Amino acid sequence: MPVKIFGLYKNSYTKLAFYRVREYLLSPHYPLQIFFLNIFYNHSLKTKNFYMKKILLISSLAIFALACNNNDAKDAKTGDSTKMAEVKSDAKVIPEMPFPLDHPYDNWQAGDPQHAVTVMKSLKAFVDGDINTAIEAFGDSVRIGFDHFQSKLSKDSLKASFTQWRGGYASINIKMDDWESVISSDKKSEWVTLWYKEYHTDKKGAVDSMVVVDDCKIMNGKIVVLDEKTQKLGPAKKM
Repeated sequence: MPVKIFGLYKNSYTKLAFYRVREYLLSPHYPLQIFFLNIFYNHSLKTKNFYMKKILLISSLAIFALACNNNDAKDAKTGDSTKMAEVKSDAKVIPEMPFPLDHPYDNWQAGDPQHAVTVMKSLKAFVDGDINTAIEAFGDSVRIGFDHFQSKLSKDSLKASFTQWRGGYASINIKMDDWESVISSDKKSEWVTLWYKEYHTDKKGAVDSMVVVDDCKIMNGKIVVLDEKTQKLGPAKKM
């Protein structure tokens, strides 16, 4: 069992000092006994104070670190609670609509803007009379919906129809008003909508204009549905 000397456990240094003191205590030089005993006692007190201060410093640092960790944990918990509250507030409840849908609402979200690029490039190619490029954006089978015309066409049949329709105009100009690319919350349905004004001149020189809304369903990066709504603006000045 370790032996305590003035309240301290023996180590190599105190052990050496102890034996030196014992030698002087047993020697005939009695006046020196008190002198060395004081040195030993003072050294022990200083050593004890040093270790006590060291222990107090380490304990203080440990308590400070623990307090910081507790505060960080509380802040993280508060942050997580705030985020959860924000998510819950974003999940708005859909009110009951006067006209119900025959399917659940798709809860549309912002989609891939590249799909809008695909649709616009096809429209631009049609305007320029480049039907081969215009048709590249479509799938192998396409459902078409215009005024007084709804059909499901193969890609080849759609190309023939585009060629015929574009051949009836001498020029076409487009003023794009807006566009939107959306995706359903279940990620199963993607659509692009274009809002624009079309000004065209036919082969006889007659000028006309209309507001157009094109809804295009995208599947695997291709247009598989083209649904167009138009509203005539009346005679327009020749551009």
